[in-house]
Amino acid sequence: AEARKHQGSSTIKEIKFRPKIDTHDYNFKVEAIRRFLKEGHKAKVTMMFRGREITHQDIARGIMDRIITDLKEVGSVEQNPKLDGRNMIMVVAPGGKH
Repeated sequence: AEARKHQGSSTIKEIKFRPKIDTHDYNFKVEAIRRFLKEGHKAKVTMMFRGREITHQDIARGIMDRIITDLKEVGSVEQNPKLDGRNMIMVVAPGGKH
């Protein structure tokens, strides 16, 4: 019981992106994910498609790859980006390659 109390629950924090994200917005959201990972939380990265954006999955995949590269020192991919309806979802867990 004592060990369970100190275990701490890692919650999953969700950050939503769009394929047409601007540089500043991207950096701001990546910093938020970095903060969540350092606090020991998992981060669920959701790429939301609206209308015809779904036809440009290559752009979204490129952004997801960039997120993975930018976060590799603080986190690692737990679930690779996969399409789920109109969203592309990826889960990043704390603990990267130092």
